[in-house]
Amino acid sequence: MITDQAKVICASKYFTSEQIRKLYHKGVHDFGENRVQDMLIKMEELNDLSITWHFIGHLQTNKVKMMINEIDILHTLDRPSLAEVIQKYREKPLPCFIQVNLTEEDQKSGIARENLNQFFNDIKNYDKIEIIGLMTIGKDDDPLKTEEAFQKLDELANTYHLPFRSMGMTNDYELALKHHATHLRIGRKFLEFIWGGSMGLFAKSNKKKVLVKEEKVVPKAEQIVFEKLNSDEDQYLTGLADQLISGKPLIINFEFLDIDQANKAIAFFSGVTYALAGEIVNVQEKVFMFATKDVYDDGTMEDFLKEIVE
Repeated sequence: MITDQAKVICASKYFTSEQIRKLYHKGVHDFGENRVQDMLIKMEELNDLSITWHFIGHLQTNKVKMMINEIDILHTLDRPSLAEVIQKYREKPLPCFIQVNLTEEDQKSGIARENLNQFFNDIKNYDKIEIIGLMTIGKDDDPLKTEEAFQKLDELANTYHLPFRSMGMTNDYELALKHHATHLRIGRKFLEFIWGGSMGLFAKSNKKKVLVKEEKVVPKAEQIVFEKLNSDEDQYLTGLADQLISGKPLIINFEFLDIDQANKAIAFFSGVTYALAGEIVNVQEKVFMFATKDVYDDGTMEDFLKEIVE
């Protein structure tokens, strides 16, 4: 899907092949995967569709051989050793974004800004690597640092005369667009599209497609908080419970917790929901919805649930 401002890539790491197929038939043809094995399985299951596959996760050199000729675009070229292995196994030139770590966080991959010149020199003779742009990731819960990173990436792309900038996700795409993002990597927002809500990130007008915010009163099905639970820490669970208490339905995936952690979290959310005289729905295996009693009032949640449990 392309807007007049940027190409929108569905970050489909937690999406099933069936969900991707549903999105494809709604006009989304670009998908970005983070895990090699999962991506290859989905590619096989969806080989009848003309999907453009982006790899947007950290790529281990020992996984390159099995996948590098399957993808269309790589967003995470981040070190000379990876470039060397791509050059060895790729059969034709691969469009690549160089990942740059502009928030200077140790846990994030990416070339440091001061090492970019050397990296370009390291790969200049690799004919199987076509550098088309730069990529970066913002800093969680820090819009100021995130905007600084996006602004720097735009400046660097101009300096190196590169046409494309891969930056911006569900929580910060507006900042990315402000600084001329050409490729957005959107995940959670697409769940609304799959599961029956309108996609608030996108809107159609008579003139052209643009990215906008919806200003109208939002139906219950569009207020859902989707969460892949990765901790059973009290503060984390309490923060989600506060959203439930405020009237936002929670859809929570517990599959990444061990049994004891999952049982603790389910008991906690069940208790909060019981206190609110709310509703609990087993949406899919290890996925539950917790919602207040009035969640079905406007009818959108009922339609939403009917569609996703089919």
